[in-house]
Amino acid sequence: MSADRDVTRIVRSWLEEGVTALPDRVLDNVLDLLPATPQRRSWWPARRFAEMNNVARIAIAAAAVVVVAIIGYNLLPGSNGVGGPSPTPTSGPTPTLAPTSSPTPADFSALEGGGTALAPGSYVITYLSPLRITVTVPAGWEKGYLDWALFASPVSIAFMTVDNLYVDPCGADPRLREPAVGPTVDDLATALGDVPGLQATAPSDVTVAGFTGKRMDLTASETWCGGEPKMWETSGGVDSPGGGSMRLWILDVDGTRLVLGVLHSGAAPARLAEVEAIVDSIQIEP
Repeated sequence: MSADRDVTRIVRSWLEEGVTALPDRVLDNVLDLLPATPQRRSWWPARRFAEMNNVARIAIAAAAVVVVAIIGYNLLPGSNGVGGPSPTPTSGPTPTLAPTSSPTPADFSALEGGGTALAPGSYVITYLSPLRITVTVPAGWEKGYLDWALFASPVSIAFMTVDNLYVDPCGADPRLREPAVGPTVDDLATALGDVPGLQATAPSDVTVAGFTGKRMDLTASETWCGGEPKMWETSGGVDSPGGGSMRLWILDVDGTRLVLGVLHSGAAPARLAEVEAIVDSIQIEP
């Protein structure tokens, strides 16, 4: 009928005046859904209702425009609606950190003799083989006169394995203890508390480089034994630590009793802080 064609023409004209034109296939599919003059079918009642008036047709056409706009928007490329392709999120390359490598520690024993200034950094001490002791020192330190000592006036640090103690460090006939001091950390800590002329603090628990042990402080007069006591026997021979103040870390390194001794008489607080930092930096490989 002419009315149907008029409605179709109005709707198509209305849609085509929009900013975005829909594809013909979408428009035709929607228009096919618009109500036209009903045709009688065999199961309808014989009586027919009056023709749909023009106002109703225009209302239906307006509703169709809304439906077409919604469907068309969802079918447009780039939309996020049903039927439209969704944009694929893109991400930039994941930043990766360049691997860093620690500098190889210098061989402490390969350095020149005692008094050699040490550049700040890490050093490995192999004197107590098979133990490998890595230590980091700040500026101002130097190699001691043995391959297992560091020095920065007035402080010296020594790494030792103490085998036995002398009966009397100041005696005219120094004799080693018999029986010898036992092999454990507690054995040595207890024996050091009995050395004549020394004042010893009670041993306290400590951990260095992952190995447990005891820490204790020893104090003697500056003139103790004339400054040349024979206090203990180490794996390297007799050691005479002298008088003054000493701090000891006695560690059990997988069955090896390692002693870290620090002579620090008259040291300034800043120097003592360096000692603590050096101890904290120690790494031990059994």
